[in-house]
Amino acid sequence: MSSINVKNIQVKICMEEDGEGGYFCYSLGLPGVTATGDSEQETIENFKECIMAYIDMSYRHGFTIQTNDDFSVDFVEDPIPLSMLKTIKLDKVQSNGSQNCFDLCLQS
Repeated sequence: MSSINVKNIQVKICMEEDGEGGYFCYSLGLPGVTATGDSEQETIENFKECIMAYIDMSYRHGFTIQTNDDFSVDFVEDPIPLSMLKTIKLDKVQSNGSQNCFDLCLQS
């Protein structure tokens, strides 16, 4: 996967400590899409890759990508190199003990 037909992705993510010194990340807007990592930053980077793989697989196979309050995506006609999709916003919006929630926005 070197390119993707996406201009903008906005997703609310939740991250928790995994009990073994690492982190676990998920979004209620993307059931089944999860990531882990040794640090919060690594976990977010891994989650971004999972989001892109989910969108790419769905797009290639003609699956409908459901958007909701926790996940939205804007498509473009021509594929954009993944290297052009950058994090433009990562804001912590909530913290409950070991769980932190963020608004993540990716744009090309």
